[in-house]
Amino acid sequence: MEINGRFWGSLPLAIYAGVDFPYLYYLMAENKKVEPDFLYKENIKSRHLLADCKNLFSVLLDRGRIDGIKYPDKAETVANFFKFFEKNLYYDVESLSDAKPFFMEVVNSLLRL
Repeated sequence: MEINGRFWGSLPLAIYAGVDFPYLYYLMAENKKVEPDFLYKENIKSRHLLADCKNLFSVLLDRGRIDGIKYPDKAETVANFFKFFEKNLYYDVESLSDAKPFFMEVVNSLLRL
C-alpha cells in the first residue's frame, strides 16, 4: 500500500474556487466541526505559467508529437498562451505580491537544462 501525504497538483484551483482542502483537513484533524459549504466559485481557471511556457515551446518546435494523435494548432496555442488577464483566471505560482516562488521555479528549471 502506498501512502502519499502530498496534495494534488490542481489544488490551487480548488482553493481559488473557495474550497480550501488543506484547511478543511486541518479542521478535521483537530476534531473541529466542518460544515458543508456550497458557495464555491464556478467557471474559474488556474494557470501554471511555467508549464504553459514549456507547452508553447513544445508545440512550436513539434516536440513530443505522436503519430495518429491530433497535435495542437500552433496559432491557437500562441493565442491561448497570451490570454494573461481573462476573467476568473488565477495563477498557481506566479504572484506580484510574492514573486520568489516563481523566481525559484524558473531558476530550478534552468538548472535542469
